[in-house]
Amino acid sequence: MENGNRSTGQRVAIVTGSSKGIGKAIAVQFSRQSISVVVTSRDLSRAQKVVNEIRADGGDAIAVAFDIEDPRQLDALIDQTVSCYGGIDILVNNAISQRCLIPSSGFLDQDVIQILSCNIAHNYLLCKKAFPHLVSKAGCIINIGSVVADHHLLGLPLYGLVKGAINQMTRVLASEWTREKVRVNTINPGFVRTQAFHDLGIDSETIESAYQFYSKYQPLSGTGVPSDVAGAALFLAGESAATITGISLAVDGGFSASALSLYGASDVEHSASKEGGF
Repeated sequence: MENGNRSTGQRVAIVTGSSKGIGKAIAVQFSRQSISVVVTSRDLSRAQKVVNEIRADGGDAIAVAFDIEDPRQLDALIDQTVSCYGGIDILVNNAISQRCLIPSSGFLDQDVIQILSCNIAHNYLLCKKAFPHLVSKAGCIINIGSVVADHHLLGLPLYGLVKGAINQMTRVLASEWTREKVRVNTINPGFVRTQAFHDLGIDSETIESAYQFYSKYQPLSGTGVPSDVAGAALFLAGESAATITGISLAVDGGFSASALSLYGASDVEHSASKEGGF
């Protein structure tokens, strides 16, 4: 880990799982707003690559190896950040064990226990360990949930359980810490194009078909991109959201606001109803 170059008054953000996808987009967006960023990945070289990109763009960042599945690394992440920058203003809990993203029918009992533990308990503990540092800064926590917390995706029970728990964790911690001026919110992304499917070994043709299928559920945007979520994170971390805590912000192209089609209604009838009303 290298020393950062935090200037006076510059805020500091930890963004877990930020070497790619949504986490990387958030880290880059923060850095462009003069926030010093701690980029984490299980693979330190990948985190360092993002740090190099941020620095080339004029931002400040450091790379820290971090695996959400390893409880020993929770304290290390907090300690390294404070040692380098002197404090923490923002914690973004984005890292997740990708084993959540596969069907669990073949998992052993111990696999289920470990997956739920690392993705729920470890994220909670990271919030708790960051809390004393956030208090002194009137800081905030942003948890990355998912629309599947409220609209379950069949075949991925552990993913739904974890993301549902993350949403509840947000509400609980927001209530617990509001008097200390520490805000806690969740962003629930919809279907977003990331490397997750590729990392699971799924072929490109199947991935593209899946995104095309999911895009119809998001009429505002089709399948989203990581920068959509990064923009929401920047808002929740900023002064404009100073009185917002305990919310789950859907960034899903209209998915969570969608309704069931009227039985037997055609597209023509639907268009006519929009013109004349019911």
